[in-house]
Amino acid sequence: MSSSNKSTSINVSDIPCFTGRNFQAWKDKMVGVFMISKVYDIVKGDTTKPDETERPKMPSTPPLITSEMSSMDAEKAACYWTQFNIQMNYYNTQLADFNRKLSAWTDGNSQAMGIFNRALDIGIWDQVKEMTAAATWTWLGDHYTKSSIMELLEHFWYIKDYQFNLSDPSPQLAQWMHHYQSIPA
Repeated sequence: MSSSNKSTSINVSDIPCFTGRNFQAWKDKMVGVFMISKVYDIVKGDTTKPDETERPKMPSTPPLITSEMSSMDAEKAACYWTQFNIQMNYYNTQLADFNRKLSAWTDGNSQAMGIFNRALDIGIWDQVKEMTAAATWTWLGDHYTKSSIMELLEHFWYIKDYQFNLSDPSPQLAQWMHHYQSIPA
């Protein structure tokens, strides 16, 4: 049995555009876009940018071994240098790990913000373009989660006026349920 690593990609024209209306429906579609793009953890804020305080500190350089040193001091300094080399190896490993995490977060955040750029109306984009992807996601939720009275009325009118075609009721029922569930209790 062989497994293949199939890559799924999103066509830029398939990204739904948010103009300030029907936030919940747009948000639900965008979760899928971010998941396919493998940046949803960054958008949700589960994967965060490594803080500069997490950057490892370089060990202090020991004293140089000179010809004026006594043999005992030179041996002691040589031990310090051996210890320093071990610490530098550990530091380099930790620094490479930090840089890898920072690079992965930076790339993912840039990709998510690129998706937001394509998915948001220019007026909304101008308000969030300097934020991180997680801050953008939170900001959008804070500003647009509340349903406007017009959105509620649209859902209500859809439910009230809908006539089912019984030849294929399943997709119609799903659409009707979406509008029904969009009305708060």
